[in-house]
Amino acid sequence: MSRHCKIDLLSSSLPKPTSISRNREAFTLVEILVVMVIIGLMGGMVLAAVQGVTNSARAARTRTIIAACDSVIQEQYESYKYRPLPVQIPTLLQSLGTNELGREVLVAEAARARLIMLRDLQRMELPDRFSDFGAGTTAPTPSNIWAAASPVLIDASDNIVGRRNDLSARKALVVNFSSSAKVANYQDRYASTNPSATTAQILQNQSAECLFMIMSNSFDGGTPAISAIPSSNIGDTDGDWLPEILDGWGVPIGFVRWPVGYFPSDSTSDPTSPDYYANNPDDFDLFRADYAYAEKDSSTAKTSDATDVNNSNTAVKPWSMRPLILSAGADGEFGIAMSPYTSIGAGPCRHFLIQIPR
Repeated sequence: MSRHCKIDLLSSSLPKPTSISRNREAFTLVEILVVMVIIGLMGGMVLAAVQGVTNSARAARTRTIIAACDSVIQEQYESYKYRPLPVQIPTLLQSLGTNELGREVLVAEAARARLIMLRDLQRMELPDRFSDFGAGTTAPTPSNIWAAASPVLIDASDNIVGRRNDLSARKALVVNFSSSAKVANYQDRYASTNPSATTAQILQNQSAECLFMIMSNSFDGGTPAISAIPSSNIGDTDGDWLPEILDGWGVPIGFVRWPVGYFPSDSTSDPTSPDYYANNPDDFDLFRADYAYAEKDSSTAKTSDATDVNNSNTAVKPWSMRPLILSAGADGEFGIAMSPYTSIGAGPCRHFLIQIPR
């Protein structure tokens, strides 16, 4: 008994082994690097997701703004098909005893005069550049329109008793028409330009500023059309004091009234096909009064400004061109030509300068 008790006493007097585990108050370098990599990956994923959602929201906002502008532009564009035009045609009556010799505008010429007037009204009422409404001039200046007229002999009872169909006897008469009231409003808006702004500043975003003018002078459902554009998407990015309509990225929205050479990507028609222009005629030339329809022979040079790129002597028939409203998108690049001017500095087509074909 005593020996066993001694052993117990000895075992109890031995020192206890030291524990190998310790409480640490820091991380190793490897652990910190691993955590940083994980946080970086998660942050990149979150940032990419946020940017994607932000771009989607901006794109959706831009589509809404463009749709609101397009609704107003297309409504006004369609109104030109039925718009009455006040035409003043001089009679130039000459007394010949009991009869009078006057001038009568030919039916085809009347249709052509109306066509040019419609195009000229579109230029003034749907401008995509300040020069379209005579910016800086004292009064709106519609283009001069000339119409061919044949001599007509009228008796005292106002009955036509004779006419001359000789082409050499025809004369060109000036057809006058009043300008649109919108043009005066556009000029008043342009007059508020920053006097210290340079020409480059004024012309930098003129298409977006013209679009703002159009929306400000149009109504949709009895309310000003510009009220459909959020105030956050209206600004002056070039400092010329002329407001612009901005897209979701804060870039001025582009506007082209006659986008020559632009074909929608979703179009099923082939723009390089000869039948494209025949299948898409001008919406306002119902009687085919444009001079391009009078030029059949491809052996001589044409007077029309629009010619076939494969044959300079072949006039292209007028085709339908609807106004284009576009955004530069996330990259800030429109990707299309915004000016009708060519690389050699030639000006755009002026309809009233087209000569009468012989």
